[in-house]
Amino acid sequence: MLSKGVFVYSKTPGKPPSASALRKTYQVMRSDLNIKGTLYGGRMMYLLDEIAATIAEKHTEKVCATLLVDQLKFIAPAYRDDFLIFEGAVNRAWNSSVEIGIKVSAHAPKTRKLCHIVSAYFTFVAVDESGRPVSVPPLTPVTQAEHKRYLKADERRAQRLAGNKK
Repeated sequence: MLSKGVFVYSKTPGKPPSASALRKTYQVMRSDLNIKGTLYGGRMMYLLDEIAATIAEKHTEKVCATLLVDQLKFIAPAYRDDFLIFEGAVNRAWNSSVEIGIKVSAHAPKTRKLCHIVSAYFTFVAVDESGRPVSVPPLTPVTQAEHKRYLKADERRAQRLAGNKK
């Protein structure tokens, strides 16, 4: 439901995705490269998880643990001296978990080209001091793009849950 330009999903006011969205830049160094001269996939996964955790904890204001990585897609390689631009936000919040979407682009300083190289979705669960799941604040999409990501997150979750029942 749209109310004054805001999508309303819960009786409890939620946080907008922009409240925890993050943009971070990282320069690929020689130590990040594999034998082919491209960024190690494992290094990219480490960076993605670190950024996704920061976003999850910013939204929930709780300690969060990685529950799963969904649809990590390597589209193009990154090379030494490329600047990686990570853009991420909470797509959806459920009872005790959140989905984080991250897009990574690589800016090659020599050619000045910007290329989308990775997309990934992470699910984190908020936990208390004893490691038990705790509730998280709802998310309130504001823009059409945020609303679309919110609905797509529900679709991905439904597919995962259906797959777990098999």
